[in-house]
Amino acid sequence: MKLVVYARNIIKTMIYKIIYINRFKLKISKVNSNSDILISKSGTLSLEGKASMRGGFINVNGGNLYIKNGFFMNRGCSINCQNRIYIGEDVIIGENVLFYDHNHRITNGIVDKNIFDLGEIRIGNNVWIGSNSIILKDVTIGDNCVISAGSVVSKDVPAQTVLIQKKQNYYG
Repeated sequence: MKLVVYARNIIKTMIYKIIYINRFKLKISKVNSNSDILISKSGTLSLEGKASMRGGFINVNGGNLYIKNGFFMNRGCSINCQNRIYIGEDVIIGENVLFYDHNHRITNGIVDKNIFDLGEIRIGNNVWIGSNSIILKDVTIGDNCVISAGSVVSKDVPAQTVLIQKKQNYYG
């Protein structure tokens, strides 16, 4: 059974590579993906090293998504990239985590569903993001951080931080 799952994941990855040709850049030694990936004509997804994605959705709509070695994404996650998202080495993402490097523009209290304010997300090395968290645009999470389950991250998190909702504990 493991062999069948492994073969299916390799075939799915190769199909994405064929479909997206130059927009899906692989520098990997091992990938295990059960996620759906959508890359627009002007977007790129770069994977370097080992990556494991149990399920979820990656949508690169005109932006650039960079994922380094040791990446793990659990079920139900959604990475939505219209500008730039960088994910460092050895990042673990729990179930149902959402990433948005953009939001709808609001002018005079009116939401424009067709215009977006773009930003960036940077996730450092050795970061664990707990289940049901949301990472919003213009956020940097430093190296060696833990983001507790259910957090909404809208501001930078310094390196060596355990973020528990609105409380920060420093260690190290």
